[in-house]
Amino acid sequence: MYVFPVVGYLQRVSCDGNKEHIFELNFSGMGLSGPIPDTTIGKLSKLQSLDLSFNKITALPSDFWSLSSLKILNLSSNKISDSLNNIGNFGSLETFDLSSNDYADNIPEAISSLVNLRVLKLDHNMFAQNIPID
Repeated sequence: MYVFPVVGYLQRVSCDGNKEHIFELNFSGMGLSGPIPDTTIGKLSKLQSLDLSFNKITALPSDFWSLSSLKILNLSSNKISDSLNNIGNFGSLETFDLSSNDYADNIPEAISSLVNLRVLKLDHNMFAQNIPID
């Protein structure tokens, strides 16, 4: 099992009353770098808010896309270049910030299936296409 080096920062973790489920992780600016290992974050099935901004993360784990309860996702200011084709799995997502990364692929059509999405930040990337204005 992989343990994040920031486990001592419990003020950045919000749990339910029984401490059985983690609802919020805020690892912003924690110096995380490289790819997030598989079978880590994806096991947090009740996670609603994830802030990994201002790190040097390069890749997301394969089980990341199973976080179906996620409402707020902040991946801004990292080095992420992974495909986002599975973004449609986040049906509850309300806020998605991928700004200031190394994303250079097409914007996935699955973003249009996120009916609860209210805030979308994609600036400062290198998209392979223009964002449609219609």
